[in-house]
Formats: sequence, structure tokens, C-alpha cells
Amino acid sequence: MSEEASPGVEPGEEQEAPHGISFMELVSVFFNQGAMALGAMPHPMTGQVYVSFEAAQESISILELLKEKTRGNLDDQEDRALTALIDELKIAFVHAVRDPRARELAQRTAQASHEEEPSRILTPDGRPASSAESQPRIIIP
Repeated sequence: MSEEASPGVEPGEEQEAPHGISFMELVSVFFNQGAMALGAMPHPMTGQVYVSFEAAQESISILELLKEKTRGNLDDQEDRALTALIDELKIAFVHAVRDPRARELAQRTAQASHEEEPSRILTPDGRPASSAESQPRIIIP
């Protein structure tokens, strides 16, 4: 099977989509989300490290779906890279699940995400409204 490149693209060189993002850049987004969800890197906005096994599993599932849906349309280099990244996330997932510190951080992360954020709605006298008070009410005169 000969490797044919698109006009202006050398064989083995990754072609960018018309909107400027390559396939591997897209893959790296989901890989980085998975790695971040396993505590391998801090969240870019908060700088905090968190663990969410559910989010990591979702990233792995998305990458596996991409691999399945692009089967036969990737060049050898893209296919190998995608497979390696999926395998790397799966191995990191297994290590994180077995790591007591990661499990503890996952529990703290889950608790923090379930804690109720204080209402940003203020009552007429300037106090934060409770959840019940912040719900819309219909007042019939």
C-alpha cells in the first residue's frame, strides 16, 4: 500500500483540518483531560490537582471511540500514537485506582463538587439567599 499525501503535504506529515487543528491535537485535548483527571497535572485555570476516576474513564472512552471511528483513515504514525496514548491513560488509571492517595483525593474532589455553593442571589437587605429562597416563586395576588 503506497502512502499518498494530499497536495502540499509530504508523506508522513500530518495534515491540518481546514479550521487549523490536526487530528493529533484533538487527541491531545482528550488525553490531557484524562491525565488531569488522574492528578498527573494541575487544572490550568485553578492550578489545583484533582482526581476524578469518572472523568478519566470518560476521556479514555472518547479516545477509544475516536480510534474506532477513524479506523482505516489514520496513517500508521497516527494510529500508533493514538493507541499508545490510550494505553498510557489506561495504565495510569489502574495505578491511580490502586493508589490510596489518589483514591483519597478522588473522594475529596467528589465531596467538593457536591458541596453546595453559596447563593449569589442576594435578598433585598443584602444577605445571600438560601437555596429555597433563590428558587423562582409565583406570587398570585
